[in-house]
Amino acid sequence: MGLLGDIRNKASSVGSFLSSTGKGALKKIGEGAKSVKKLGGDIDAATGGAAGALWEASKSAPVVGAVTRNVGKGLDMAEKYSDLGVKAIELGEKAGKVRSLKGAGGVYKEAKGLYKAGRK
Repeated sequence: MGLLGDIRNKASSVGSFLSSTGKGALKKIGEGAKSVKKLGGDIDAATGGAAGALWEASKSAPVVGAVTRNVGKGLDMAEKYSDLGVKAIELGEKAGKVRSLKGAGGVYKEAKGLYKAGRK
């Protein structure tokens, strides 16, 4: 059991490292997207709505419009999926601590809800 126990301990510590590192990175991505969107709102407010109107108008320009739309979509996706990723990591940590069938059922229900949230 010594070798198996060592392998299990190493795998557990690697999993903990990856989950904490991944969770931290996903949180930073989400915070960055929120900060950029907030900055855009602040600039729009400071210009009396002119920046927002220009942003919306740029979406109708042929080449610039594609870039503008994709920047907006990218920020929205970064914010949404970084939050879902953090929740998935936390759910994985919770699943690793489950010791009963009832607990497994609860984790399954949460995972199902998380999956549905990601599909929207």
